[in-house]
Amino acid sequence: MKKTILLFLTILLVACSSDSTTAPDPIIGKWIIYRAVYENAVYEFEINGTCGQQSLEMPPGNYPFVTETYYANDDCSGFTANTHWEWKSEGNDSYSIYVLGQTIPERTVLLTNDEIKVTEPGSITVIKYYRRVM
Repeated sequence: MKKTILLFLTILLVACSSDSTTAPDPIIGKWIIYRAVYENAVYEFEINGTCGQQSLEMPPGNYPFVTETYYANDDCSGFTANTHWEWKSEGNDSYSIYVLGQTIPERTVLLTNDEIKVTEPGSITVIKYYRRVM
């Protein structure tokens, strides 16, 4: 009888244990620009596989530095700007990108499905739209 109770408790304990893994933040991944708005001028960009004209890559939280890459042509050659920016979730699919050590966001990001809208404040407001590629 003791063995039966012990076996039952063991099965119950294993079945009820919680999964300690958490889902990754949905902003994590590589994003390719497809539209940019500078004041009232709208520019459309073609996405060429994993290239395009510009990409942002948001790595996982233990290394939160944003990588920005500008491509020169269709063969994915270009240069990568290893920024000193870090991203931070502000809740409700809203994010901020900060220059390392600063408290005022460099850019704000709004996530909807597989698209992000990046707003760059300044004397001319720039809004860039990106789609997920990975």
